[in-house]
Amino acid sequence: MRKKLVVVLAMLCVLAFCMAPAAATTSSDQVTKNSGMTVTPIIGNVMWPKSSTTGSVTQGVTERYTYTVPAGSTTLTVRVAWGTTASNLGLVVQTPDSVMHGEYDDATDGSVNGSLALQFQDSPLQSGQWVFFVRGKSVTSSQSFTITIVSS
Repeated sequence: MRKKLVVVLAMLCVLAFCMAPAAATTSSDQVTKNSGMTVTPIIGNVMWPKSSTTGSVTQGVTERYTYTVPAGSTTLTVRVAWGTTASNLGLVVQTPDSVMHGEYDDATDGSVNGSLALQFQDSPLQSGQWVFFVRGKSVTSSQSFTITIVSS
């Protein structure tokens, strides 16, 4: 009987391991804003689309980017990647109704690695023009970056 119990427990452990997500996960530190939208840092590797925009900032300077979220979308994911921990960039996100979210930075996802990824969720997400402000929060000269935004 004891041997059967050990085998069953081992099988359950293997099953639980196989069902765990292999790629990106979200942090348990979710930030819910008063609009009801949930903002969650993304941890791990994500298959990002190749369509991204490049930019550059210096200390204290902010660059502005826009993205139109289509009606019916429930998720918006944004990543700002600059690839070095010598600099830190900040991200503020403005929804179509002018609610500001952030400022988020490299440490938001719990890992200082020169990249920041966030997921915004609501049912439905506000459609229309979203604005993304990337700021040189701690930059010694000029810092280039890529920003990738997708919705679904």
